[in-house]
Amino acid sequence: MTLQRQSLRELVNEEFGTPVEASDDPEITEVGTTALEVLRLNPNRLGFTVFNLSSAKMYLMFSPRVSSTNGFVLGPNGGFATFFYKNDAMLPGRSWWIIADAGSSALKTVEYQTT
Repeated sequence: MTLQRQSLRELVNEEFGTPVEASDDPEITEVGTTALEVLRLNPNRLGFTVFNLSSAKMYLMFSPRVSSTNGFVLGPNGGFATFFYKNDAMLPGRSWWIIADAGSSALKTVEYQTT
């Protein structure tokens, strides 16, 4: 019996039955002390990861009322949050907002969506 090797792209496309792309957002690279919509509503988004590259805490929530008491904490210097439809149902496709404890705090987002 010979096993056929598949590329990662082939495996992912086979699982979802459609092409899936990963992309980062080159426009939103920092956040301050005012809530910012970091991911817009996207029904084709299967999942995403937001990375905190700053020395300040960040807070992520699917509401513009995100705050230090209403959000998922992204710890400083590499903290991150990942949401994926298999674990989080419809949450990945919603609009997401972020805020930081300090101004000009660096972040990186990567989203996975069907094309």
